[in-house]
Amino acid sequence: MTNDCHYEVQGITYHNISALEAVDTWGKTPFAPWFVQLLGWYTARPTKMKVIMVGMSKEQLIEMLRATQRQFGIILESVAENQDWQPDTERWSFRFIAAHMATVEEECFLDRVKRFSTEKSPHFEHYDNTGRDFGQFELINSLREWAALRRELLDMVSSMPENTWHRSAAHSTRGTQTLLELLHIMLEHDQEHLQEVQQMNITQSPNSKR
Repeated sequence: MTNDCHYEVQGITYHNISALEAVDTWGKTPFAPWFVQLLGWYTARPTKMKVIMVGMSKEQLIEMLRATQRQFGIILESVAENQDWQPDTERWSFRFIAAHMATVEEECFLDRVKRFSTEKSPHFEHYDNTGRDFGQFELINSLREWAALRRELLDMVSSMPENTWHRSAAHSTRGTQTLLELLHIMLEHDQEHLQEVQQMNITQSPNSKR
């Protein structure tokens, strides 16, 4: 795998081959300049953003998974008082999305990372929780749980030996899947719902609070 990682955003290609250098917008974790710029594009253009990830290293992937979860939290915390707002009756509310993210992290992603660390050839069944009722979960509690689960997961993968990254799991619908591929799926899932809540936050009415 090449060390070069480039992103194509609105026809503009961003390259990064350096170590983490910048300080992120929220002041705690160092992020590379390419990620700060990329996240700025993502926030400004939630409905038009298209990211093509090529040759991303595991370190860069871990960095993005840490940052997208934090950005997600910032947005959802800002709408906590309006957690039951939804675009229409067929779409999830902020409350449901927060609970969905925490539940997927625990029941699917973290479980599979643990199994990669303990099993040489794990088998994964298709996972889906879209039909579940998350109405009893408070948004803030879900965010806290998700943040803790994400830290646990990323700490685990960061400390895994190199041979674990080359293990393949058998997936009931995807075929074979490596740990790196699982992390890519996590990032795609983050980005899909991050775009969703950004658009919801933009379109919600100030008078829609319940």
